[in-house]
Amino acid sequence: MRSTLTRERLSSALASEVGAACGRRFNERVHLVPAEHWGDASCVATVTIGGRGRGAVSVWLDHGALTELLGGENAAVATDPQALVDGAAALVQDAVTSLQAQPGFATLAFGPVSVALSQTGDRAPLLAVVITMASGRRCPIAVGVDVEVMSEPEDERLEAVLDFDLPLIVRFGRAVMPLKALAALGPGATIDLGRSPDQPVELVMGDKVVALGEVVVVAGNYGVRVTELTGAKVSGRVGAGGRV
Repeated sequence: MRSTLTRERLSSALASEVGAACGRRFNERVHLVPAEHWGDASCVATVTIGGRGRGAVSVWLDHGALTELLGGENAAVATDPQALVDGAAALVQDAVTSLQAQPGFATLAFGPVSVALSQTGDRAPLLAVVITMASGRRCPIAVGVDVEVMSEPEDERLEAVLDFDLPLIVRFGRAVMPLKALAALGPGATIDLGRSPDQPVELVMGDKVVALGEVVVVAGNYGVRVTELTGAKVSGRVGAGGRV
């Protein structure tokens, strides 16, 4: 069954990925501990979301803890606000990239990360946790999600049959013959199909013509290049082999 994409699930997964990004960056094991509240002093990273979602997610990182955390590899973050912004952006971008690679979030399109040094303000985070590393270093973070999840583009019942193979017939022409003439057919006999060599062939699904095309040779085999689609709508995967 497909997992339902919710704001809560998105915020929890993003928080976990931010923690994992910290672990990768500092080569340490990490674990997340729920936090009861969130302070005001923040470095806020915001990512717009498209695809199956519309809106944005925000990650609040504690200003002081983040400065101490990133200062171990870049002392400039303590005195240069831009260095702190760049470090936070790289951390969250790593988390977002990993999140988008997960099957449950592949239908979302994440934009670039923008970071600002600001206050939390009136908007309350959806989830607050403390990232704790094996060395004892800690970094409180919070995640806010303001995303409207769009409905699935296709009904699950339709998806269940989309991989079924359906027979496709390539029809060059047709002829009507008396039974006496049909019985007289033998090797070398010629049948007039009543069509010009320049006329398109028909691609038939069941009893419906779904497309018109021209005969081509592909890797030594006959094939048909589709030149025109008819009004018939077909659901399913068309088998490559046609019948003449």
